[in-house]
Amino acid sequence: VAHGSVDPLQQSEGSDANGQRAGRPLAPEARETHPEDLDVEELRALVRARENEAAAVGQQLERVSRKLSDAERRALEATAMAKGLKIELEHTQRALQSKRTREPPVSQMRQELEDMAMRLEITTDTNEALKVSFSAQLESKDEELGVYHELLNQTRASFHAAVVDMQTALDRERRDREAAAAATPSCPCTLR
Repeated sequence: VAHGSVDPLQQSEGSDANGQRAGRPLAPEARETHPEDLDVEELRALVRARENEAAAVGQQLERVSRKLSDAERRALEATAMAKGLKIELEHTQRALQSKRTREPPVSQMRQELEDMAMRLEITTDTNEALKVSFSAQLESKDEELGVYHELLNQTRASFHAAVVDMQTALDRERRDREAAAAATPSCPCTLR
């Protein structure tokens, strides 16, 4: 996150650039900070917070996956129902053919056949609508998953880079102090 900008994970609907969310401030680790202003412990706390957010995103992804599985199950049930109705229609047609030899009321058989054909058509249409809906939901959720994964990877890379930068700065500062200590004479009597 560049200095002066707000992390998209931190500023969502209902929050502003000052770290306020629905009338209450965000937690201190969620406020926008610059990596040079943080010490290692603060970075670790921020990394833990991001890992917790990643776990929450993972749980949300699992819920979405379960919803998609339910939609797929309903689509399969509708397909099975359509097949069952088709078989029932065929049985009825055969029964109609066999009953014609006994001279049953034709109008009743036609009505039953038309009713079954109508139910089959409705079930087929419902099945097709469920397939289209499921496909659209699946595409949408795949796109959301891609965005979540990309955002998570960017956040991890950002924090990793900040930790490496902080460690490098600390190592450089330690080496400078050691060099300064080595260059300074340890005995004041040799200073003349």
